[in-house]
Amino acid sequence: MMFSHLSHAISLRDYDKAPRSGSHLSKVVKKIEKEDLHKNLLSFIKNSRPSRMITSKGHKSAREYIVKYINSKTNKSGQVSIDSFSPDFPELIDSYKLKLSKIKASLEANKSKDQSKDKELLKVQNFTKSSIDFFKKSQGLKGHNIVWEKTGSDKPDEYLILGANYDTMNIDQLSYELKPDSKQPGADNNGSGVSVLLSLIELLSELELKRSIMIVFFDFGEVGQLGLKSFYNKYIDDNKSKKIKAYFHLKMLGHDSKINDKKKRYGNMLAYTSHNSQKLFEKESSILKEFYKYARFINKRVRFDQSTKDFIYPDSSYFRRADIPTIIFSQDIENDYNKKRINTENDFPETLNIKTLYASYKYLAQATSHWLLDL
Repeated sequence: MMFSHLSHAISLRDYDKAPRSGSHLSKVVKKIEKEDLHKNLLSFIKNSRPSRMITSKGHKSAREYIVKYINSKTNKSGQVSIDSFSPDFPELIDSYKLKLSKIKASLEANKSKDQSKDKELLKVQNFTKSSIDFFKKSQGLKGHNIVWEKTGSDKPDEYLILGANYDTMNIDQLSYELKPDSKQPGADNNGSGVSVLLSLIELLSELELKRSIMIVFFDFGEVGQLGLKSFYNKYIDDNKSKKIKAYFHLKMLGHDSKINDKKKRYGNMLAYTSHNSQKLFEKESSILKEFYKYARFINKRVRFDQSTKDFIYPDSSYFRRADIPTIIFSQDIENDYNKKRINTENDFPETLNIKTLYASYKYLAQATSHWLLDL
């Protein structure tokens, strides 16, 4: 398959492959420019049209594009692999039914004449029924996680894991029914996360890392986080010897408004941490402070302030079960959520704030590279 807009990769001088300081590293991080990241986003979306919904043609094209990008834009110092898995659709269907029954029970226990609750229940029922019908038709379909791994030279057993889902889901905003055959560009959700990771791989492949990194593009991220579950079962549960520093999940990094933002400012992005485990909360808080310190060399637009509020997507549950510090980097869901476009046909790249997306890349690239280089 031919892909458009696969430009030449960066090539660092030997001096820049092993930065001596945070300020030196910041200059290297900027070798990937805002225009490069923007092209990555546009190219990924263009080559996975019209949708990345599982079963769609675009879904397969997205997987092929990511692998092609990594192979063409890296110096082969890392390894890319495709991990295929068989989604447990019966279990997924049961989980959807259970969630619906819990919502019904909750509404029954709090009987009210509030018609908005009845409308909310109808939406949940429509979403559940349409999803289950779709899952039944999809049984037998394989999922495919894409994993890029680079082993460090000095501390190979110390790992940092970053991930983002690459599939999409389109939901009718009135009826809340699943629309599997409709167009869904998925620029913010989650082309933004994918494009940052692709740019990060291009950078890290050139650096002489002392610690190890795994970057994962999860399939079935919008469908019960089944790709995450498969990855956990293969790499985490069965590999206790790895010292995993943390898992960072990148989700919806492109939306950033000032007019609609309740805080009326740009750069309002958050780092979501645990709130049910004091032990994990303390670890995650410590990691954020450490990484804030690393990122100070490069970024002022985006800080990723810490939040313990519930994130609307449970993209981290499996890692937290293993007591692995988990941080979700995303937009401010409470104050500046891209509600009108997420999971719709209108999630276009033209609606995103590329300055903030690039600032997010710089923050994550600087902080993670600093730790991986053991500066």
